[in-house]
Amino acid sequence: MDNVLELLLPLVIHWRIGLAVLAAAILAFLLVLAFTWFTGLHALLLVILGVGAGLLWDGSPRPARRRAS
Repeated sequence: MDNVLELLLPLVIHWRIGLAVLAAAILAFLLVLAFTWFTGLHALLLVILGVGAGLLWDGSPRPARRRAS
Protein backbone atom coordinates (compact mmCIF):
# COMPACT_ATOMS: atom_id res chain seq x y z
CA MET A 1 0.00 0.00 0.00
CA ASP A 2 2.89 2.36 0.70
CA ASN A 3 4.18 1.84 -2.84
CA VAL A 4 0.85 2.93 -4.29
CA LEU A 5 0.86 6.06 -2.15
CA GLU A 6 4.41 6.84 -3.26
CA LEU A 7 3.29 6.60 -6.89
CA LEU A 8 0.27 8.86 -6.35
CA LEU A 9 2.07 11.49 -4.26
CA PRO A 10 3.47 13.42 -7.25
CA LEU A 11 -0.06 13.75 -8.62
CA VAL A 12 -1.19 15.34 -5.38
CA ILE A 13 1.76 17.71 -5.24
CA HIS A 14 1.33 18.74 -8.88
CA TRP A 15 -2.40 19.25 -8.84
CA ARG A 16 -2.63 20.27 -12.49
CA ILE A 17 -1.29 16.89 -13.59
CA GLY A 18 -3.63 15.07 -11.23
CA LEU A 19 -6.62 17.04 -12.46
CA ALA A 20 -5.79 16.34 -16.11
CA VAL A 21 -5.32 12.62 -15.39
CA LEU A 22 -8.59 12.46 -13.48
CA ALA A 23 -10.48 14.21 -16.28
CA ALA A 24 -8.91 11.92 -18.90
CA ALA A 25 -9.70 8.81 -16.85
CA ILE A 26 -13.34 9.82 -16.39
CA LEU A 27 -13.67 10.63 -20.09
CA ALA A 28 -12.03 7.32 -21.03
CA PHE A 29 -14.37 5.39 -18.74
CA LEU A 30 -17.43 7.08 -20.21
CA LEU A 31 -16.22 6.47 -23.76
CA VAL A 32 -15.64 2.78 -23.00
CA LEU A 33 -19.21 2.53 -21.72
CA ALA A 34 -20.69 4.45 -24.65
CA PHE A 35 -18.86 2.92 -27.63
CA THR A 36 -18.08 -0.74 -28.23
CA TRP A 37 -15.12 0.07 -30.47
CA PHE A 38 -13.44 2.16 -27.75
CA THR A 39 -11.35 -0.50 -26.01
CA GLY A 40 -9.22 -0.50 -22.90
CA LEU A 41 -6.13 0.22 -24.98
CA HIS A 42 -7.75 3.37 -26.31
CA ALA A 43 -8.65 4.36 -22.75
CA LEU A 44 -5.08 3.79 -21.60
CA LEU A 45 -3.74 5.93 -24.44
CA LEU A 46 -6.23 8.68 -23.57
CA VAL A 47 -5.06 8.70 -19.95
CA ILE A 48 -1.43 8.84 -21.09
CA LEU A 49 -2.35 11.84 -23.24
CA GLY A 50 -3.96 13.31 -20.14
CA VAL A 51 -0.65 12.98 -18.30
CA GLY A 52 1.07 14.76 -21.17
CA ALA A 53 -1.52 17.53 -21.16
CA GLY A 54 -1.10 17.91 -17.40
CA LEU A 55 2.66 18.14 -17.78
CA LEU A 56 2.28 20.84 -20.42
CA TRP A 57 -0.21 22.71 -18.27
CA ASP A 58 2.02 22.48 -15.19
CA GLY A 59 5.12 23.51 -17.10
CA SER A 60 3.59 26.46 -18.90
CA PRO A 61 5.05 29.84 -18.02
CA ARG A 62 3.03 31.86 -15.58
CA PRO A 63 2.88 35.64 -15.70
CA ALA A 64 4.88 37.30 -12.96
CA ARG A 65 2.85 38.84 -10.18
CA ARG A 66 3.51 42.46 -9.49
CA ARG A 67 3.61 43.61 -5.92
CA ALA A 68 1.53 46.58 -4.96
CA SER A 69 3.79 49.42 -3.88
